[in-house]
Amino acid sequence: MLVGLAPAHAAAAPSCDRAALVDTRLAQLGRFGVEWRVGPTRPDAWGVARPDEGVTVSEVVPCNPALILSIVNHEWMHTQQQRAYPDSRLRSRAYGRNVETVADCGSLLLGSRYTPYLDARARETCRAVVGCTAFEDGAARRLLAAAGQ
Repeated sequence: MLVGLAPAHAAAAPSCDRAALVDTRLAQLGRFGVEWRVGPTRPDAWGVARPDEGVTVSEVVPCNPALILSIVNHEWMHTQQQRAYPDSRLRSRAYGRNVETVADCGSLLLGSRYTPYLDARARETCRAVVGCTAFEDGAARRLLAAAGQ
């Protein structure tokens, strides 16, 4: 199962050291044995977490430290989901359609400002802001607690 963080647009970004920004954040969160890299992703994704291949942060993400931090936080939450439920069927049973919103809720708890799946839900429901449901918040908090955050 491929999970990722979809960009608002896929414009080329200015040159910067994205890998250093990713590494700095991972030094705070922990890697848990997952390989992280900056490189090409799908055209519609700024980050992709694959259980068998690790995490890739897009090489064209705009060089905005807060945005990159948000992407790392979101993808890191996917690695914690994969850690808690290594089997994709169990992960699907645990989160259902909420895989992305649980990752966004955890990312928000980690300090992210960019939460595209929560933002999309707010747009779909014609609300200025939509928070996490009790289920999403609880699932995210359990993942964070299991990771020592």
